[in-house]
Amino acid sequence: MKYYIVAFSLFLMFYSIKANAVDGCLLPNNRVYTFQGLLGFYSSATSTPLASDFCSWTPTTGPSCSVCNGPLDFLGTCLIGTYTNGIYSNNFQMVLCNLDDYSWTLGAAAGIFGVFVIRRRNKQ
Repeated sequence: MKYYIVAFSLFLMFYSIKANAVDGCLLPNNRVYTFQGLLGFYSSATSTPLASDFCSWTPTTGPSCSVCNGPLDFLGTCLIGTYTNGIYSNNFQMVLCNLDDYSWTLGAAAGIFGVFVIRRRNKQ
């Protein structure tokens, strides 16, 4: 039984999951639109939102692309005619938020904890 646990642990350690990068058109609203019609416009109906723990996508430069603000016809052109320009990439990476944004919260929590420690020591 011990060998099965060791073998299973080694299997889990060396098992890799294939991760696919998101490709599509990035707009300033931090959404990547992934469905492209035949004539190059991306549909606004299919997009990938940014995960809650992340602040932005990279890269910020690349070839331009267009996301149709309305429905696409069967050829992939905008029916309404309005579109928004974005940046195309086939390997977007999400950027983690900076911890400096939360430093005041951590400092306040440490201060409150310090007050409780000092009050407890003074009572004895």
